[in-house]
Amino acid sequence: MSLQTPVAFILFRRPETTARVWEKIREARPAKLFLIADGGRNEEEWEKCRAARKVVETIDWDCEVHRNFSDTNLGCRDRVVSGLDWVFEQVEEAIILEDDCLPSTSFFRFCEELLVRYDKQSKVMMISGNNFSKNAALTSKSYFFSIYSHIWGWATWRRAWMLHDDSMKEWPRFSQTKKWKACFRDRATRSYWKGILDRAYNGEWAWDHRWWFTCMQNGYAICPIVNLVTNIGFDSFGTHTKSIEDTKMEVSASAISFPLDHPDAIKRDFYLEVQASPAAKLKNNLPFCARVLSRIMKHLRSSHWWKFVRNANYRRVHNELHNLQKLADHGIKSSCLVLPSIAYTHGPTLVTLYEEIFIRELYYFNTKKLQPVILDAGANIGLATIFWKKIFPKAKITCFEPDLKATKCLKENIRNHYLKNIEVVKAALGCSNGFVNFDSRGGASGRISDAIEPDAHLQRVPQVRLRDYLNEPIDLLKLDVEGSESSILEDCADRLNFVSNLYIEYHSFKDTTPTLSRVLNILQNSGFDYTIESNVQRHRPLCARPDWDGITMALHIFAWRK
Repeated sequence: MSLQTPVAFILFRRPETTARVWEKIREARPAKLFLIADGGRNEEEWEKCRAARKVVETIDWDCEVHRNFSDTNLGCRDRVVSGLDWVFEQVEEAIILEDDCLPSTSFFRFCEELLVRYDKQSKVMMISGNNFSKNAALTSKSYFFSIYSHIWGWATWRRAWMLHDDSMKEWPRFSQTKKWKACFRDRATRSYWKGILDRAYNGEWAWDHRWWFTCMQNGYAICPIVNLVTNIGFDSFGTHTKSIEDTKMEVSASAISFPLDHPDAIKRDFYLEVQASPAAKLKNNLPFCARVLSRIMKHLRSSHWWKFVRNANYRRVHNELHNLQKLADHGIKSSCLVLPSIAYTHGPTLVTLYEEIFIRELYYFNTKKLQPVILDAGANIGLATIFWKKIFPKAKITCFEPDLKATKCLKENIRNHYLKNIEVVKAALGCSNGFVNFDSRGGASGRISDAIEPDAHLQRVPQVRLRDYLNEPIDLLKLDVEGSESSILEDCADRLNFVSNLYIEYHSFKDTTPTLSRVLNILQNSGFDYTIESNVQRHRPLCARPDWDGITMALHIFAWRK
C-alpha cells in the first residue's frame, strides 16, 4: 500500500520496539513522514537514543522526510507537544504513532478514510486505534464515538490540535458545569476522573490527559470496534507502562473489515466505551441480555484458547514453552521466550526458570531506591538479571556463576538485552578464595564436588568468598548455590546486617546431614523474619521418600529485615 496521509513517528530510547513499529510504517509507505525524537538524560540513555534514531535512518521508498531531533531531554510532555505543534504547522492532518505502539496494517487505512470523512465535522476531535471495551459484540458498526481519547496509535486534524491547551486553564470552570457531570453516569466514575484531571491541572501526568480534556470539552473521539494497535512497551523503559501485569497488555492488534460500516449519527455510545473507573457499576445499567453477553465474553477472554487465538504474544510464549520442554540436550541455543532473545543451555530448565521468575515473580522485592544493589549468587543464564532490570533499570547487579556454558549465555543475554551496570564474576562462592572442582550437570543443577577422579562434567573453577562482597548495603541477596548455602552463611553471618532482603534456595542431599536448622538460626540471630516454601509438591509425602538426583530436600526461604 502507499499511504497519502502524513505519519508522525515519535521515538525516544527503545531501539527494539522502534524497529518493530518502523517495519509497519515501512509497509504502509507514507508519502510524507515526520520523525520526532527526544534526547537522553544521561550517557546511558543517549546510547539507546542514538540506536533508536539509527533504526529510522534508512528509508527505501519515495517519501518526503522531516526530522525534529532534540539535542536535550525535553521530557514526555514537552517533547510530544512541541513535536506535534511542529507537525501541524506544516500539514492539515496526520497519523501519530509512538515507538511502543505496534499497529495492524488496517490501522492506517482506517485512519485515512475517517480523516477524510470527518474533516469538516468539528465535533470529531480525533481517531483512535484502540478499543479496550468488553461490549464490542453489541454493535455491527465499524466504530463508535466516545469521550475517551485513547492515544496508543491515533490521528487528528490541525483544526483539532489548535484547540489544545497544555495549561488546562478552563478546567476549574468546566469541572463545575452540567456538561462535565453529564459525561459520566455515576458519581464514582466522575470522582475518579476529576482526581486525575485535578492532578494534570496541577502539573502532574504527561501530555495525554491534557489532550483528553481538550477533546472532552469540544467533542468526541472515534474508536474502532476492534483494537487496531497493541502496546509493546510494558516494561521498565516505559514512562507510564511499567507493569507487565497490566490487563491492557493482553489486548492484541486485530484487522478491521472494509468497507467500513458507519454509524448513523455522531453520537456517544455509553455501552461500547471504556469507563475506566475501578468503582464504576455501569454494567448494571445495561439490558439483561447485554449483561449476560458481557459476562460470557469476559469468561471467554480469560480462557486459554481465546488468548491463544487473539493474542500473538501469548501464543508465542505458549508455543515456545511447549517446544523448550523437548530440548533436553545441553548445547547453547537461542529462544524467543523473552525478547529480543535468550541464550540457554537446557530447555526444561529454561521453562522452570521462566515460570518461577516471570510468572510467579519469585525474586520480586520492594525498595524505594532508584539504584538498588543486588547480589545474584548462582546467576545461571541471567533470567533473574533481566527481570530485575525491567523493574529497576538503574540497579547495580553482581552475578556469580561458575559454569562455563551458563556464564557464556549470561554474558550474551546481558549484551542482547542492552543491560548496563552489571558485574559478572566467573566463580563459585565458598568460604575461601582459591579453586574448586565444579560438577556441571547442565541446566541449573551444577554444584561444588569433592570428586577427585576426572569426569566429563567436572570443571576446575575459581572460588571467592561472599563475605568479601558484603561491605555495603545490599537490597537483595539471592543465594542459589546447590548445597553450599549453610557454610557460606556461617562464614559471613557477622556481615548479614548489610542485607535487607535475602532469598535462599536450600538443598539437602542423600547420605548427608541436613543443615536447615543452622541456616534458620543464622537468619534469626541476624534479625530476619522468614517464610519457607517447598519447590516440589508430592503425593503422600510420608510414603514417598524424595530423591531428585541425590537431592532429598529443596526449599525456597524468603527472609527480610524486621
